[in-house]
Amino acid sequence: MSVILSLDIGERRIGVARCDPLGILVTPLEIMVRNHKEADLGSMLDLIEREDPSLIVIGLPLTLTGEEGHQALKVRDDVRFLLSGCKTKIVFWDERFTTAEAERRFGTYRDNDSIAAAILLEDYLASRGDI
Repeated sequence: MSVILSLDIGERRIGVARCDPLGILVTPLEIMVRNHKEADLGSMLDLIEREDPSLIVIGLPLTLTGEEGHQALKVRDDVRFLLSGCKTKIVFWDERFTTAEAERRFGTYRDNDSIAAAILLEDYLASRGDI
């Protein structure tokens, strides 16, 4: 197994987490502050080159009823742009309640975006039976 990344894509920040190559440890990695599209694209390409993931799990903000609303469409548009040239496999995963869970576990502070990305990745791996 190789590195898996997860992204919690927001309008102002992108939370990033990673799983080690053995699939054991999920770690909040960084928060990318969004500037403008070209800078965001450059930062994303740098991240992918540095981490060389085999899979990228993208948080999809579904509605409470489990449907894709306006925010989910915005995330899909961002992913089309930010990962357009990326050959890495991408999986969209329900991110409902990850930010709330991050706040429940650690309180409200500025690093919750990367913690939410870590919770998202933990959920994804648990669904596969990896953790």
